[in-house]
Amino acid sequence: MRKIEFSVVISTCGRETLNEAVDSAAYQSYAPSEIIIAYDGESAYSTFLKDIPTSINNVPIKILEQGKKTGIGSICRNLGARQAKYEYLAFLDDDDLWAEQKLEKYAEAITLQDFDFIYSNTNLFDNAYRIFDYKNFEQFYSKDRSQLKLNMMKFTATGSTSTYVIRKSIFDELDGFDETMLSAQDYEFSLRIIADDSIKIGFLNEPLLYYRYNTLKKISLTPQLKVDGMERILKLKEKLFPELYKKYEEVILSFHYYSIALAYLLAGETTKFQEISLKFSLENRNYLRLSIIKWLVRLKLFNFVSEVKRILGREKYLSETKKFRQWLTYLGNKVIAGR
Repeated sequence: MRKIEFSVVISTCGRETLNEAVDSAAYQSYAPSEIIIAYDGESAYSTFLKDIPTSINNVPIKILEQGKKTGIGSICRNLGARQAKYEYLAFLDDDDLWAEQKLEKYAEAITLQDFDFIYSNTNLFDNAYRIFDYKNFEQFYSKDRSQLKLNMMKFTATGSTSTYVIRKSIFDELDGFDETMLSAQDYEFSLRIIADDSIKIGFLNEPLLYYRYNTLKKISLTPQLKVDGMERILKLKEKLFPELYKKYEEVILSFHYYSIALAYLLAGETTKFQEISLKFSLENRNYLRLSIIKWLVRLKLFNFVSEVKRILGREKYLSETKKFRQWLTYLGNKVIAGR
């Protein structure tokens, strides 16, 4: 069996969670060949990077600096990817963590089926490191490329960038992430991947990413930036898949307006929310979801949604939380031992 070699690209804006992300990559059961940390900022403000060693667990670590603050994660991802040496790129945000066997599972899948691009499901955790939700993309994935394209037209079907692994040669052919996108960069990138029938896409139906869910994750992302991103996504869908767009325009627009309305609602701009939500049918299931969220916000219960979900799925989430915390304890012990 040939060895699958991964270059891990971690984009960071200086969050204190960076060390956790780095350790979760370095101590994989199937070690990566290198870790590249791409910093979005100026050298004068990157003193925290000096605490990062040149290698962890015999995995070499390279630090790249953007030179100025851009606030655009795609610029750092592209910077790191261009410097990568190995066959596959594995992306990770500085506030997320990988499950211990993430790269091992990906390597097995690639070895068996020679995938060019692969992603997985996700566990969401809160600031107390409790798993409270599970993002399952199985319902959106299909080996039938036409169906997969349709699913991508209707929904965001491939999840977070931190689940993405892609063959570097393919990434280079696609010219990486679009650095002009201020939001929805992962959605834009995955649309271009799925549009190319020559790219072999794989999916692992298990949670191999721990996604940190908090208000700081997108603190700089205003509703208008989200809206601008979704408007560009809509135009890209029409450009890449004109026949599908024409055939399913109503449902595509419904999801589009739902995403925009939700952005305004969560920002507390209820007038904009009401204006946008009227643009799709009352019968549409998304309207019901929006209405529920609207009342949760009004009753000031929205912050407790994660707790409610955790209680409803208590047995499952307790098990996942236990596994997650065992992994964190293992990583913590490695740090205490001097890595």
